[in-house]
Amino acid sequence: MKKVLLSAIVIASVIGCKNKPKDYATFSGKVTNIDVPADSVYVFNPETNYTKSIKLNPDGTFSDTLKVQEGHFIFKIGDEYGRVYLKNGDEIKITTDYPAFDDKLVYDGEGESIELNKLSLEVAKLAGNFFDNDGLLEQSTEELDQSKKTFLNEVDALFQKYPSVNDSIKGEIKTSLNNSLVSLSDMVQERKNLQEKFVGKPAPQFTLPSIDGKKVSLSDLKGKPVYVDIWATWCGPCKAEIPSLKNLEEKYGDKIHFVSLSVDEPNTKEKWSEFVKEKGLKGVQIMSENGWKNDFVQALEVRGIPRFVLIDAQGNIVNPDAPRPSAPNIEETLNALIK
Repeated sequence: MKKVLLSAIVIASVIGCKNKPKDYATFSGKVTNIDVPADSVYVFNPETNYTKSIKLNPDGTFSDTLKVQEGHFIFKIGDEYGRVYLKNGDEIKITTDYPAFDDKLVYDGEGESIELNKLSLEVAKLAGNFFDNDGLLEQSTEELDQSKKTFLNEVDALFQKYPSVNDSIKGEIKTSLNNSLVSLSDMVQERKNLQEKFVGKPAPQFTLPSIDGKKVSLSDLKGKPVYVDIWATWCGPCKAEIPSLKNLEEKYGDKIHFVSLSVDEPNTKEKWSEFVKEKGLKGVQIMSENGWKNDFVQALEVRGIPRFVLIDAQGNIVNPDAPRPSAPNIEETLNALIK
């Protein structure tokens, strides 16, 4: 739930009371097409250590009352996470479809916090789409500054849709987003440093066990370009790339080696294997024998996942931080490599 859990978005409380308010909040909802084991909705606030488990019915519905200290809470359903603002006296309902949790998430209900929840979700989605755009990392300083300005104008337009949300809250959101934009500039510089350091150099080697137990070495794959996906089963953004990755494999599978290198911990090997088989993942599926401490991963200075690495047919690095499978320019990038 990268988009909805964007840590940069911090929203303060809405001040106001009703006559004889209820001393509890109601949180309910329905999630369709849940395809993982799930019998509860877990609600928690890391700052106050508040936790509550709500029964999740077989049809995906749930409902319960919660006595809360007003603020933002995280809810977990299966492997997915979301955020909800809860205030005693309010009734908040969410609906979504599990396979498209972020995109289909909708807030409804009654109470002062419902507008704040809706604004929070819209800003989080807008920010998620903006920060997930790999093309930003390719922009010049001037282009990036213009992209930031356009993004903040879009945020201001969202604020206009929710006049009832306190201006001070909107100000805190804007401040947090500005801090994230500073971090984005740092990321752009970091990527430029990676390009200068690695492009054209021989790729670091690996020899790792594949899903069928055989050892696979990067040197075995010479003769075709290699597109390496460094990922993990617990990584939501990694899993979000799977459909696009499958499309690339189907289109370029005879011309490019697709390698998925999992950095799941060794004690979760069975879970990794089951996930690969259940999702029908193709290409070369290998797993690090020591998680993040894998030599290939460390040599390429991987700090976060998913991370994609593009290597030419001779074993040299084309891009140490290549476009994601869902990036608009990925096919253009691959086509240039196989000409």
